[in-house]
Amino acid sequence: MVVILGCAHSGVINTLEYIKQQTDQGIYAVIGGMYLIHATEQQRASVVDYLRTLDIHIIAPLHCSGAEEKRLLANAFCETYHELTTGSKLMIGMDDE
Repeated sequence: MVVILGCAHSGVINTLEYIKQQTDQGIYAVIGGMYLIHATEQQRASVVDYLRTLDIHIIAPLHCSGAEEKRLLANAFCETYHELTTGSKLMIGMDDE
């Protein structure tokens, strides 16, 4: 499943947990506004820890995620992190698993 966030004002963890409960599917990609721009250091660390528990293949934080927070995610998820901007194209190829 590919999750596209507008702005995760309810919290990215809460949002992804709700989606998982409703769909009973794994999350392949998380793209969009993670609303971390006003998060504390502890909250950012919690998001990183939570995302590490998921088998996410693509992480692409946008706009309200925050520049510093994007760097944190880029460092934590260097294999799956994608920097996207307006007009970016992202090809998602999923295997049959």
